[in-house]
Amino acid sequence: MAQITQNNVSYAPIWRRVLAFSLDILIFGFVSGVVGWLVGLVLISAGVSSMGVLILRVVLAVLIGLYYYAYDWHRFGATLARRWLDLRVVDLNAPNQVGLSWIQSVLRAIFSYGLNYLFEGLGFWWMFLSPTRQTWFECLSGTVTLYVPKGFAVVDLAM
Repeated sequence: MAQITQNNVSYAPIWRRVLAFSLDILIFGFVSGVVGWLVGLVLISAGVSSMGVLILRVVLAVLIGLYYYAYDWHRFGATLARRWLDLRVVDLNAPNQVGLSWIQSVLRAIFSYGLNYLFEGLGFWWMFLSPTRQTWFECLSGTVTLYVPKGFAVVDLAM
């Protein structure tokens, strides 16, 4: 594999980020929807109240979301859709490390899909103003999203 250096690194194009975000939402929505539906069927047939089923489905969706996003960012440095689109999330302090720390991954998930919506998605729009195309949650978690073409590895990268 060829190595990416500071001279040939590329911040992720916005269109790739938007497409990856959209695909991730579809994947997450499908998985959490199917799991929630199946759990709901079992619980309703067992006599659990509809409010209890609703609460459990919300809790399951949060847990599935944390697993899907935080685990993938920690293990691979990218979610499934980001990997398909050759995007990698890297730690600004250790850009040659594959994957993020657990703390960064969980903070990124909480900030990006929790806190960000309190501000009507303004944190996502910040990437249009940032020269490094960082969103608010990337600034808060100390990360940046890079475009890493197939055949390259994120190593020896000093930003």
